[in-house]
Order: sequence, then C-alpha cells, then structure tokens
Amino acid sequence: MYQDLIPYGWNADFQAAFLPFKAQGFLPGRVIAEHRQHLIVITPQGENLAVVSGKLRYRAQCRADYPAVGDWVVLSPFQNGERSKVQAVLPRQTRISRKAAGEDMSEQIIGANIDTLFIVSSLNQDFNMRRLERYLVLAKNSGAQTVLVMNKADLCNDIPARLAELSTVTQEIPVLVLSALDPESVVPLREYLAPGKTLAMIGSSGVGKSSLLNALTQQQSQRVQPIRQRDARGRHTTVHRQLFLLPHNQGLMLDSPGIREIQLWEGGEGLDAAFSDIQTLVSHCRFRDCRHEKEPDCAVNEALGSGILDKKRWRNYLKLSDETLYLEQRKAQMREIQTRIKAKNQYKKARREALYGYLIKR
Repeated sequence: MYQDLIPYGWNADFQAAFLPFKAQGFLPGRVIAEHRQHLIVITPQGENLAVVSGKLRYRAQCRADYPAVGDWVVLSPFQNGERSKVQAVLPRQTRISRKAAGEDMSEQIIGANIDTLFIVSSLNQDFNMRRLERYLVLAKNSGAQTVLVMNKADLCNDIPARLAELSTVTQEIPVLVLSALDPESVVPLREYLAPGKTLAMIGSSGVGKSSLLNALTQQQSQRVQPIRQRDARGRHTTVHRQLFLLPHNQGLMLDSPGIREIQLWEGGEGLDAAFSDIQTLVSHCRFRDCRHEKEPDCAVNEALGSGILDKKRWRNYLKLSDETLYLEQRKAQMREIQTRIKAKNQYKKARREALYGYLIKR
C-alpha cells in the first residue's frame, strides 16, 4: 500500500487493480488538475506534470477513455523535472459525466472516483427547479452519494417556500441550506468530510462553489466574484477542474467550472430514480402501454388534474425522456459508424499484410 497516497483516496481496490502494472515497474498517481497541454498528478514521489502516452491515445476508443480529474492512472517512471506519461487509467468506481457541449457526440467526464456529490444551487432569483431536475438525473447516474446544497440563504426572503418547492423533487436526497459568507451555516457541510474521501461540487456559474471551497479550507483557495446586480447571477470564475486536499486530513474537494449547458449523457436508471414519483404513478395506470393522454384510469392524468403532480415537472420529464431517447439513437448510429470504420481498417491491414507476405515469398 502506498501510504503517501492514502490521503488522496488510495484504497485496497485501487491497489488490487494496480498490482499487474506494479510488477512492470510503473507508478500509480491521481489526476488532481487538468489543463489543455498536460495533467497535474500526485504520485508516491510527489506532484508532477504528466501527458497521455501515444499508446493510450492509440487504444482510446472515445473521449471518456482519456484520464480526467479524479482518475487513478498508471505512470511510467520519471526523473526530477521530467513529465511522466500516463499509460493506463484504473477502473473508475464512480463517474460524473455529461454530453459534451454543442453537436459533439461524446461523453465528457466532469470528475471520477467521487464519493459524495454536492449539487450547489442558489436560493436567490437564479433559483430554477427544472435545472435542478437535470442535475439530479446526472447525479443519480454517477453512482456517488448526492447532497443538494442551497447556497445564498442570506439573499432569500422566503426559505420555507423554497424548501416546499424542493420537497417535490428531492425525495430522499439531503438538502442543506446555508450561506458561504456565514461560517456557522457551513458547519453541516463538514459532516460529509472524511479522511481519504473525495467530494465534488457541481452547479451553474456563480452559485458559490468557489466561495464554499474557501469556507471549507478557511483560506482563499479559489478566486471569487460578486453577483451581477441586474439579474442576481454569479460570474464565471473557476476556469479548470481541480482537486483540493482539505486541511486536517478531511478528504478532497473537486471544484469545477460552472456548467453553462447541461446536456445529459444518459437517462436510464438515473432518469427513473430522479422522477421516481412519476414512475410510481405510471405503474398505477390501467394500461401498461398508457400514453397518458385520453386513456381511461390514467393515474398520471388524475394526478395532474388534482394537482398532486406539477404540470411543469411532468413536461420536464417528457422533455428529458425525449432528449435521452434521441441521444441513445445518436449513440447507436455513432457505434455503427465506428464499427464500419474499424472493419474497413482491419480489412486494409489484412490486405497490406497479405501483399507484404506475397512479396517476401517472391
């Protein structure tokens, strides 16, 4: 066991996965920051710069196969001043991911091997229930424990009303109400800190993630900016993902740039879990293939009519269902294209080898 790596989350599972590489003389390391040209990794020899090896680039099938912040990686030995090379990525225990922005049909890993995920939102005018539902689907698919952190309580005039709204979507998820500017209100957040545990904060730009990190570390770890006066929205401050080692061996915290465009990478179980109340209603419909339109004994329509189910929540569920269905169709198309390209390349390789063998015999 690499004792120096234990505060960074190294455990018996990662040790077991690394054993075959240890026999080859490689070193383990964790990615604590990601930049365009290089990664910053923590290793048994200390902090070092690293780049992805040519072998890993060749073997990578998609963007998600590359190392991300939070990943444990296999590194080639290096001397002082040298950049180490990432040879492989150890299996991830959890992964927070979304679809890359725009038309890019690839998975973007926000953070890997996260134990607890804090979804940070604001209680001021930037409060948005439908956006929170998207984050909850993303969180449910990550495999990490989820906690909803409602920041900027000092700017909310009616907290009980906000909490009543949240109760319709959060279900069993813990909700913390606090203000990053009040050290006392941040105390409940510390209950989730533990040695070797990795936590992450995600949310839109300006919800106060960096301010919360500064409150937890009790120092100016990240630069912060005041909110805009015209619309009460915060400013985009954090520019890259980074893991911070919290003081007094309290674990690690991943701070990431605000998500301006949150497109889901998958729905599936995460969508069902985030909207479990709707799934329960659907199961009580008279017909299994009920379209929830004019069918008799439709539990969904009855709930909508009585006000038990919020119409906006129902419409957002339909929107996310259609979005993830379309995404699955696009991913299937991409897999088919990649399979054809792979088969074509293999055919070309076989022809070259056959021609080379023929020429050698002559």
